[in-house]
This record gives sequence, C-alpha cells and structure tokens, in this order.
Amino acid sequence: MKGHRSPGDVLAGLGAVLALAALIGGVPYALLTFFGSPIPADMPAASDLTHRLGPGSLITILVALVWLAWIQLALCVVVEVYAGIRGVGVPARVPLAGGTQSLVHRLVVAALLLFTATTVIMPAFSGGGLSQQRPVPPQTQSQEFHRVPDAPERPAAAADRTAEDLAASPMEKARTTKIYRVQPPEGRHHESLWEIAEKCLGDGRRYKEIHALNKGRVQPDGTKLSIASLIRPGWILEMPADAKGARVVPVGDLDEYYKYGHAVPGRQSPEPSPAPRSPA
Repeated sequence: MKGHRSPGDVLAGLGAVLALAALIGGVPYALLTFFGSPIPADMPAASDLTHRLGPGSLITILVALVWLAWIQLALCVVVEVYAGIRGVGVPARVPLAGGTQSLVHRLVVAALLLFTATTVIMPAFSGGGLSQQRPVPPQTQSQEFHRVPDAPERPAAAADRTAEDLAASPMEKARTTKIYRVQPPEGRHHESLWEIAEKCLGDGRRYKEIHALNKGRVQPDGTKLSIASLIRPGWILEMPADAKGARVVPVGDLDEYYKYGHAVPGRQSPEPSPAPRSPA
C-alpha cells in the first residue's frame, strides 16, 4: 500500500527543512559575513582582561555567545537526526539544551516525515476514544487516502457459540491484552513512544517494551512500526500488562484492531449464560 501525505504534512516538512537549513547554514554565514571569524588572529594579552569594556568588547562577547548557542543547536540537530534515522528511540540529551532540543526534535521529526515514503495521516482515526465504528469512506474523489478494507463477514454458525463451547476453553476466554491508540497531533506536536510510555507506564525509558510488542506489525493504514521515534496518529499499540489508561481487549481481537482499527462486532464472542441453579 502506498502512503500519501496531506498538503499540510508536506508544507510542515518543507518548513522544517527550510528552518533547519537557515539555522544550521544561515546563522554561521551571517556571523562570518558581518563579524568575521570567531577565532582571534592573536591570543589576547593578560592586560586586555583588566581594561574597561567598551561597545566593541560587548559586541564581541555577544557574538561569542551566539556562536556557542549555534554549536549547541548543531549538536541537537546531529543527535536528533541520528536518533531518527537509526531508530534508536529516545535521543541522547544535549546538556543545557532542554528547550532548544525540544524545538529541534519537532523540526527533525517533521522533516523526516517528509522524506519517509510510508507517511500516512489517517483522518479516520481522530478523536480521543477507541471507536467501535468502521472507517468512513472518502467523501470526495479528490481525497487520496485509501479506504480501510471492510471486515469479512463472520459465518452465522461461528457466531452461535454455546455456553458449553465457552466453558470448554476458559483460558482462551480469560486472555486479554491492553492497547493504546496514537492520538492526533496537537498543533505540530506529535506523540512519541517515550511520551506514551511515560503517560501509561510511568517511565519514558520503557518505550522499548512498547516498541518490541509492536515492531513489524502492519497498522490499519498499511504501514509498519520500524523507527521507534516515528509513530503516526491512528496506530494501534499493544501495551504491557501494567499500562494505565489503556484499553483492555481480548487477545483474539488484537489482529482485528491492527487490521481495521477496531474490533469486528460479528466476531465478538457472546457472554456465556449463567448456569441454572440446582434445586434445593
């Protein structure tokens, strides 16, 4: 299945690429053009340190601070690009670069999504809860999103399981798992495995457990989780057993959630009827 990008995703990716290019290339070019090389031709003498600071000295100090900030920014870009391409999950933290690295992370993710061939943003998977409704087909011919295939019909005989059949396999009936649906972005902020692990498991470093449970699984939009730092709205993620805020579903329905984004109502097994009481 070939992925498609919405115009908004393309514009966001192009804007991120231009912003990164301006920050990485434009800032040093401007500094070199207007203020020259930051490396002095001669080492300053000790007596220069005791002189009174004039306007020229203040400008030199400010330019040096801008160079230091740019070096920190460049390190953040290298770390984030490496984490995104290599799929190492959560990138290393650059010292004293909390806000800067957060901004660079968003720009790099948007740029990588532009160059990722399987980028798909499915509008059918919007909203906060796990909907049981089937995906709505496209309303106009101008939309390029592929329709999720309809769930196959379940034979009537298979749906009419008796209480005796359910009682014969209590272990299968009792098996459940937990899932989480990746939420739509808020502005330009996309959810990450680290944030989901921090929210549902209490520790962002446990993102590797979520990645291991879902790596290679075909999602409802036809794509797969390959790079730990790139997940997409509408994806279904199986969660560890101790996850908080995740939905509990039967293990037998997990493949349907991966394929359709929801369980197929016709495939849900009915609850067994209560056993008749024996006469006193």
